[in-house]
Amino acid sequence: MTVKLSDERYDLDGSLIHDPKGEAVGINTTRLGDSSVYFWDPRYKEWQKAIDEALPQRFNQIGSVSANGLRYVLRSSKVGLPGTLYLGEEGDNPSIKTLAPLYPELNLQALASKQSIQFKARDGLTLHGYLTLPHGSQKGKALPLVLFPHGGPQADDGPEFDEWVSFMADRGYAVLQVNFRGSTGYGRAFMEAGLRRWGLEMQDDLSDAVAEFIKRGIADPARVAIVGASYGGYAALMGAIKTPSLFKGAFAFAPVTDLVDLTEDEGQDSSKEAVRRQIGHYRDDRERLLATSPRHHADKIQIPVYLIHGTHDRQAEYRHSVWMAEALKAAGKSYEFVTLENGDHQLSHYPYRLRLFGDLEKFLAKTIGPGRVSS
Repeated sequence: MTVKLSDERYDLDGSLIHDPKGEAVGINTTRLGDSSVYFWDPRYKEWQKAIDEALPQRFNQIGSVSANGLRYVLRSSKVGLPGTLYLGEEGDNPSIKTLAPLYPELNLQALASKQSIQFKARDGLTLHGYLTLPHGSQKGKALPLVLFPHGGPQADDGPEFDEWVSFMADRGYAVLQVNFRGSTGYGRAFMEAGLRRWGLEMQDDLSDAVAEFIKRGIADPARVAIVGASYGGYAALMGAIKTPSLFKGAFAFAPVTDLVDLTEDEGQDSSKEAVRRQIGHYRDDRERLLATSPRHHADKIQIPVYLIHGTHDRQAEYRHSVWMAEALKAAGKSYEFVTLENGDHQLSHYPYRLRLFGDLEKFLAKTIGPGRVSS
């Protein structure tokens, strides 16, 4: 066995690139500095070098290659911006031609760009993530801030374009993404540090991030909201419960709200074991799961909550939002609950996507005020 590539800081996620014979010659990844592709085959190294010279200061990722190795599809993008698909030709007259831009109606010059950030959690663990400031915000001080935890939770936020982030930044909000413990991409030990820690240290990492950027003067402490989808929606609700004075509003799309129910409905065989390992067991860990289930702590919430969920969601069951809405109503809390009939976890129905972003804009304006741009 020969080691082709390694990195002492990050997992090498991505997809292998194969030559026409099926041999792996490289990998598409965003974990190695500014490079998005690494080839160990000398011929392909030269090929990538030529592509990067033709499209400088961009992430250039080869998607597929023809059987004869002379034609390929290339995705090229910059940090935080949507990409463009190109059709490349090798041979005697090599060329790269635009095939199709992604999000063609967006004005790329007006989009905000992500900045890589790093800070330490309360226990000293180094955490990474991304901060997106509103376009034109030169000083980036005392801005209304949206904390936007990712879903999964065994996933991670990277430098790629994110329509949620770009939308909120376009509306004048700073957006903070944190790869809290339990996220992938930073090694096995970092991922395992989040096992069975839903609502605990994983949640503390998020509140520590907000505290850090308030300390740095970037966030206005009186204008912070938390927004999330799926696990991020769970984290938004837990943020409202654990740190009620930190946020002015919590917006949750398709959240999980009852961890006991989630672990009871744990599937079969390997799926069952994965749920036990990541979250816990509904009998053995019942006390902890109840203590970290938003449904059972609605009385602690002191800020407006917005829930939106599709009835045909197969990743996070719709009933979780129903339960949360019922708990908020019983506790006399301020909330809104929107049902998306036949909606799924991916917001595949375009009108539902428009509804969500329109409501998100209104919710942020109501809870933390209109976004603004610092001069």
